[in-house]
Amino acid sequence: MIFNFEERLSDSPYAEVIWRNHCESGGPFISMAMSHWQMVVTRHAGKVTLTVRGPETKATLAYCPPGAEHFGIFFKHGAVLQHLPASYLRDGMVDLPEARSDSFWLDDSVWQFPN
Repeated sequence: MIFNFEERLSDSPYAEVIWRNHCESGGPFISMAMSHWQMVVTRHAGKVTLTVRGPETKATLAYCPPGAEHFGIFFKHGAVLQHLPASYLRDGMVDLPEARSDSFWLDDSVWQFPN
C-alpha cells in the first residue's frame, strides 16, 4: 500500500496537527495509539464522509481503500465535542450523519463542506 502523507503543526488553539493523505493502492495498515481525538474527512468513490475517531489506547489494524483521500485534524487535549465525549469515542469511531451530499450534521447544526 502506498500513502502520500503530509502533516503540519496547527496554529489553532484547539488543533494539534493537520494532516492529509492519498491512498494510491489500497491495503491494511496499523493505526497508531494516540491520546488525541480527531476528525477525518474521507473522499472515496464520489462520497464524502466525516468521521470522529479516538483516542486510541492501542494500535489497531485499519484499511485504506484504493483512491481514498483523507483530511484530518488531531485536536489538543482539552478540546471537546460535548455530545461526543472522549469516553464514548475511546478505541472507536463514529461517522457523522449526512445532511445533504455536501454537508453533515454536527450536534443540532448542519455544516457544509466548502467547494
